[in-house]
Amino acid sequence: MKKIFLALVGLIAFCNLSNAQNDTMYVMKAGIVVSKRAIADIDSIVFYTHVVVDTIPNCGIVTDADGNTYNTVLIGTQCWMRENLRVGTMIDGSVNQTNNGIIEKHCYGNNPVNCNTYGGLYQWNELMQGGAQGICPTGWHIPEPLDYDNLSYNVGDSAGGKLKTTGTIEGGNGFWYAPNTMATNSSGFSALPGGWKDEYGNFANLGYVAFFFTSQTWWGLGAYFKRLDYDYGYFYLQPIYTNNNSSLSVRCLKD
Repeated sequence: MKKIFLALVGLIAFCNLSNAQNDTMYVMKAGIVVSKRAIADIDSIVFYTHVVVDTIPNCGIVTDADGNTYNTVLIGTQCWMRENLRVGTMIDGSVNQTNNGIIEKHCYGNNPVNCNTYGGLYQWNELMQGGAQGICPTGWHIPEPLDYDNLSYNVGDSAGGKLKTTGTIEGGNGFWYAPNTMATNSSGFSALPGGWKDEYGNFANLGYVAFFFTSQTWWGLGAYFKRLDYDYGYFYLQPIYTNNNSSLSVRCLKD
């Protein structure tokens, strides 16, 4: 509980209150007087309000180039965004993102609401423009596979379950389809299953899989990404074997 103390100074007046008495404080709800008290009998007013305290270790709020703000989580010595990146302008999933001076993103199903919930989906060349920082805010960067290895080490055994948000779509209390195996989110990383867009413009796996691009490519071809599944409790690395025209989610890591 949090107490807020206010000094009572002067006369409190209520508009549209008929038969009001001077020097009297009225408490109203929905326009109806529910209590009144003579001001002379009042020393102070105490309001009680429920305050939710965020107990997850963090390193403050970070802001992207569009002014979007993100919560963070401190895991070991690493400071991660606790949300998927959503910076940029949405373009249709049938169109490739290009290095045209504008950060572009795909939203699952070409629905901007999904970008607000699950973050944007980015092609690798788009997210890596400018080097290691990519499209992350200043002082942050696109993680390497080693960064994700360190994350898994810091989280401990069965890291995948500890990184996923809890609840299920079927249960009406989550974003993952059942069974959402081993999910506890004990790390606070809060991974969401944002799905992906393939190189042909097709969207798939919303609610089933979370894909996170890394900054490293596989033999100069497709990039490596990390993956979490709805029916699997582990966090594993995969490469895109063909090209980097698929669009995946992105998490940024503080330098």
